[in-house]
Amino acid sequence: MFKRLWMAPLAFLLLSLPLRGATITSFVIINSNLTTFGGTFPGGGTYSGTFSFDTSAIPLSSAGALNLTSVNVVTTPQHVGANPLTDFGATYTLGQVFKVQTTIFNQPVDFVVVRLSSVGSALDLNFLEAPNSFVGGQIFSAIETSLVGSVIGQRMDRSGVTLALDPALVPEPASWTFCLAGGLAIAVAKTRSRRTRRRL
Repeated sequence: MFKRLWMAPLAFLLLSLPLRGATITSFVIINSNLTTFGGTFPGGGTYSGTFSFDTSAIPLSSAGALNLTSVNVVTTPQHVGANPLTDFGATYTLGQVFKVQTTIFNQPVDFVVVRLSSVGSALDLNFLEAPNSFVGGQIFSAIETSLVGSVIGQRMDRSGVTLALDPALVPEPASWTFCLAGGLAIAVAKTRSRRTRRRL
């Protein structure tokens, strides 16, 4: 009985510790210039939008795919005004993420695939990440597979200039305006200061 009593404070302490909750992180697809949203396929058409999922569960994804908590990604046709039944283009609202552990130059890395799905279409966003983590960053390839007309077509972007970033890291368009305005104000002030010195 006394052996059980001394364990009571320890049990209370363990129960009082905060449990680690899910870490839902959102990502926005954006060009590496941080001003153009979305990526572009070489043959025409774009892919853009956002997705989110529990990044703390990434270590478990080797055993199976993790469902994305939200998806809002759109791809556009290769040709303006094209018939959507005979060209690419889809709206993605569902998706999963899974990884495969591999090595590059003898260094362990995770090959992570964010696979978005729609009726008759799938879009894979591929990343190379540090083991057991996902921070987004460079999309080294984006591959869309779709039923185009009566055949299965595929298009891909391997430019490496498209990123998936936490929206908090993406500067708002207004902030660029303020930065430019601030720089212009400093330049004007310096010019006026030089003119004043010359007159004196």
